[in-house]
Formats: sequence, structure tokens, C-alpha cells
Amino acid sequence: MRRFHFFLSNLIILSFISCFFIACTPDREEGPSFWRTENLRNGSVSFYRKTDQNDNVVEEYWNHTFVEFGEIILIQEMISIEEKQILRVRMDQQTLQPNYVEIVAPDDADQEILIRGETVSRSYFVENKTARRPSKNRVYYGREPLIEQEVMQHIMQAFPFESYNQIATKTIHTRREAQSETNIDFLGTDTIAYKDENLETYQLYFSATGMTAWYMKEAPHLLVKSRQGAYVTRLTQWNGI
Repeated sequence: MRRFHFFLSNLIILSFISCFFIACTPDREEGPSFWRTENLRNGSVSFYRKTDQNDNVVEEYWNHTFVEFGEIILIQEMISIEEKQILRVRMDQQTLQPNYVEIVAPDDADQEILIRGETVSRSYFVENKTARRPSKNRVYYGREPLIEQEVMQHIMQAFPFESYNQIATKTIHTRREAQSETNIDFLGTDTIAYKDENLETYQLYFSATGMTAWYMKEAPHLLVKSRQGAYVTRLTQWNGI
């Protein structure tokens, strides 16, 4: 509970950060409109815990979503056994294309940007300062938008569950400087335990990562649980937005 209150105390600070973060917006790209991005709601806050096969906690993090100026901003603060980081992803509100991504170490007084990704025209540039030799690479993605793979399981609450059985999309993993493609398959419905209740959920499978994820059947279809290999991520708190 102390950790929950600690995270909430940071919302005001990060809200201020987000105002600076969204100051510059690149030109929009036309793209698919099948995503139900209205489910990514302004002010939504959710907390997650990731455990291994022995039910040991390996990571805890929270997501805070903003919707401003035609963009969706997801700020994710993560605490793991090894480190603490903040991931900020600024996406086009229609296509979910990452316009700007940055990973910072919050304990650094200057909050130096460790990894940065940015869309310019039809290219995605990644600058990595964590490698032995800092690098800057370019990924040309063409007309089809990319999705940031690191937050894909969360932003897929925008999946059109009642209209599509499968969607193929390109992804970019900014942290790893890797581009790939994945099929997102709708597997049907399932019942998942959350706190003292059983929730009806939609189930998705991501072919590129082998991840299965469960989303609330009721809007805004928030992620309740995901499983990838030996690791399980579960929703622990949510502000109801």
C-alpha cells in the first residue's frame, strides 16, 4: 500500500513532465482507423506486477495515460530487481504510430535520456546511449505504421474485438533497436480472477512474442493479465478511468 501511495504522489510531477514532453508534434501520417483508441482514456492509471514461475516478483510498474493534441501519451514507471526506469511513449491518436519514445533513469537528477526514438517522415530513428558505443540507427518503415512493442500489450485495449479476428502489424522495439511483424489473434472470451471477483475478458495472442493477454470485456478493455513464457503480469490496482 505504501508503494501504491508513493506512485500516486508522482502523478502531479509526471503530469508536468508530460506537458513538456508533448510540446513538439511531428506531421501526422494517414493510416488504419480500425483501432478503438477511445479506450485509451485520458487520466487512466493502472498498476501491474510481473512474477516468474515460482511466483517471485521480478518487476512492478504503473501506467499513466494522457490524451492531448491528437496524441496518446503513455508514461510507464518501472521498478525491477535491477533498476528503475521511466518509459514515455507519444503515439498518433489514430494509428498508434510512436511519434516519440524516451527511456530515462528517474534517479538521475538531470533525468538524462538513455534511449530515444523519433519518427521523421517515413523513418524511425533510434539513439542509444546505454551501449558501449552510443549509436543512432534509422529504420525505414514505409506507409504502414509501426507499434511500439514494449507497450503493445497495454495499448491493445484498443483492439476492435467485436470486428476483427486477426490484425497483422509492424512493430518497433525501441530499446532493442529491432523491427518485426506480428499477428494479433483474437482467441475469444475467458473468465479471469481479479481481486474478489471474476471478470469476463477478451483473449488475444501475439505471434511475434508468444504472449497471451486478457482484457476486460467491458470498455475500456483494460489489460487484466498476460502470460509470456514463464512470466505472468497481473493488474493490481486501477483508478477506474
